[in-house]
Amino acid sequence: MLIKKLETNEEYKQIINMKASSSAQNGFLKEILEQGKFTFDNILIMVDDRCVVGRALLHHNNLNLLTFESDVPEAEATNFVQQCLTHLHGDVEVHLYSDKINHDSTRDALLSAGFMIMQKKYSYVSTPTIQTSFLQIKTANTANREDFLQAFIAVSKDNLDTSIRLQNERYGINRGSEMLLEAIEVHKKDPSAWMLAYHDEQLVGFVIVTITGTQSAGISYIGVLPEHRGHGYAKELLHLASTYCARHHIVVLVADTDEENIPMQRALNDTLYTYSCSELVFFKQV
Repeated sequence: MLIKKLETNEEYKQIINMKASSSAQNGFLKEILEQGKFTFDNILIMVDDRCVVGRALLHHNNLNLLTFESDVPEAEATNFVQQCLTHLHGDVEVHLYSDKINHDSTRDALLSAGFMIMQKKYSYVSTPTIQTSFLQIKTANTANREDFLQAFIAVSKDNLDTSIRLQNERYGINRGSEMLLEAIEVHKKDPSAWMLAYHDEQLVGFVIVTITGTQSAGISYIGVLPEHRGHGYAKELLHLASTYCARHHIVVLVADTDEENIPMQRALNDTLYTYSCSELVFFKQV
């Protein structure tokens, strides 16, 4: 099988219509390429007799949208992952959802390529509606980048998210928070989807929504400052995210949380999210 960068329009049509991928991921890939956020040069594909049977979106240390059609042998899939790594640097993460077709074979290929499972998460979905909240917000339209960075740093204390905790242990809270902010900024579309939340003029937390399709979105990061935890602010932040999405005609809102983050799971259940699937986060240092 041939492994190469995406080159032709025919190959493009195939990667945005892969049968083993969800329609949401296919649509997201189409949208970000059409918007010019990524180019053909960011896409690595595996071709068998002019048919695209594998794809991955590569950017900095991110390996995203990894997909194999059902007839790809594990050895070929492993080789494709290894070739992807030659285009990346630093700490590489891959997110794999349990509802993905060929989940098991993709997991095995990642493990064979030297990845380790760093985190187990749960994915929830909801239908956004307009909700009332007693919180006041300041969006990225008026708040500056430093405001969000300081909020990221503040919520890092005793954070229950395994990947955030490990990153901060390795790089320190300041650099780890900066790296996380940089990663989320890549997908920033609407500054008003970045919300700092206040109660009685005190910052209590934040929520960041990322549009992933014409009618879908995900919560990229949500956090409550340590001194304000346990007072129901997580649910209020989820209300803010729901209201934003409802006003922007989003019909599916996704939120992922660490399997150990019981408080967030309770908040999601209390705000009418439903469990969708599990998620594995893989890690490898290149």
